[in-house]
Amino acid sequence: MSAGYGSPTAYRDDSAAPERTALAWQRTALALVVAAAVVGRLSYGDLGVLAVVGALVAAVAAVAVLASARWLQRPGARPGGTTTLTLALAVAGLGVLELLAALPG
Repeated sequence: MSAGYGSPTAYRDDSAAPERTALAWQRTALALVVAAAVVGRLSYGDLGVLAVVGALVAAVAAVAVLASARWLQRPGARPGGTTTLTLALAVAGLGVLELLAALPG
């Protein structure tokens, strides 16, 4: 039987997979911060304070993802669904802000 994702022998102890995973989450958090800043800046003229609040919420979510990435650097740590849900909600919120800014009126 082969070693699958959930099996304890899926990764060797000296494997770089946990470090690569943590670095990928760090890059994702940084991209979310940049996206929040860009959306906040572009939407401020149309939405005002709502754009700033939305960008700040997305930035806080990025900090949570970054904290999770730091946690993932521990040996044996696995990503949970909370990190993925936080990231998905932050990206969806930024998308809603941009859609609101694009509405005429």
